[in-house]
Amino acid sequence: MPEPLTALVAPDWAEVLAPHEPQIRSLGDFLRAETQAGRGFLPKGENILRAFKLPLADVRVLIVGQDPYPTPGNAAFRYRPKSGDCPAACATSSPNWNLT
Repeated sequence: MPEPLTALVAPDWAEVLAPHEPQIRSLGDFLRAETQAGRGFLPKGENILRAFKLPLADVRVLIVGQDPYPTPGNAAFRYRPKSGDCPAACATSSPNWNLT
């Protein structure tokens, strides 16, 4: 049985996403069926809601999109300014942002 939304995301995100939980569950069901049918997807299942593990109160900007050419290891990221590990897509798509 799938885990409750509150176990997958930060508590404040769970509250915000609660009205959409049926759609999130449906997407999870679809992706599990794809896996069972031998079809893969990116990002890996454990990374699909990764952006919502950081408490909403700590989020300044959330950019949601799709890499047109996803590859393993590059389909999803979370930028941490203090780490200095800005992905190439972040730097090239937003050259005027102060990301350091």
